[in-house]
Amino acid sequence: MRSLGFSFLAFVLLACLGEFPVHADETPRLDVVVLAGGSEVQGVVEQDDESGIVVRRRSSSGGVTRVTLTRKQIREIRYGAGEPIATSPGVPAPGTAQGSPDGGTSAAPSPDGSTKQKHQLRSEWFLLRSGGRLVGTRHLSVTVTRGGSQAGWRFVDERRFLAQGKHVPASRITHTEVTDLELRLRRTIFEERVEGSTRRDFNVMTTGVVRDGVWTGRTVEGGRNPEPVELAVGDAPMGPLAFRETLLQQRPRAVGIYEQRVLDLAKSRLRDIRAGF
Repeated sequence: MRSLGFSFLAFVLLACLGEFPVHADETPRLDVVVLAGGSEVQGVVEQDDESGIVVRRRSSSGGVTRVTLTRKQIREIRYGAGEPIATSPGVPAPGTAQGSPDGGTSAAPSPDGSTKQKHQLRSEWFLLRSGGRLVGTRHLSVTVTRGGSQAGWRFVDERRFLAQGKHVPASRITHTEVTDLELRLRRTIFEERVEGSTRRDFNVMTTGVVRDGVWTGRTVEGGRNPEPVELAVGDAPMGPLAFRETLLQQRPRAVGIYEQRVLDLAKSRLRDIRAGF
């Protein structure tokens, strides 16, 4: 089994952001750090010496984080090879306000002839710990498309767990919700996969669509493809990621606990959750 045997030594919030490296075309771009396990970190390498490097990243809240990595954790550093800062999640180009149409928006004609705009609003990274040890990472991304027949939101929650000894391999869980602009579910994907394994019985994928108040899902597990499952979800079905977004968008933000019935993609059932500020 392949092990993603890396750990972050520091993850520190700071309050300022300096200049970014520039390509020959004068477009500011991020550096790309390829970790030993194959995953990538994009940001600005502001320190590079024999002991390791320090990477500066912009968080979704507008602050700045610095990640310290040792040489053993790094496979490769590609300076200025990342995304242009104008299209990088949470990192506006110099002189561009965060969240403005120029900060990461791409426009393209949709099949119905209208213009649709796709904009990645946020890209959030978390470290997962258990008993004081780093056990994995979590990446949340939020994209919205406006205009066209497919206008709506796309939420992706990817969790990667490191191998724990010989008997617990590295694994990945991906939870995807596709909604309309009112955050009502359209399509869902849930995938659980053991990294580096070719055995199909270790991998599970559930896909589903919502039509006329009914979610129809199909789970493929261990190469077996059972009959689809139908679940009545009502006129305004919601997933946990979309519910989280409704709380984040509240203006003014109310303090309190809210209860919402959501579709649990891992269990293919409805459940009530409580969340708030």
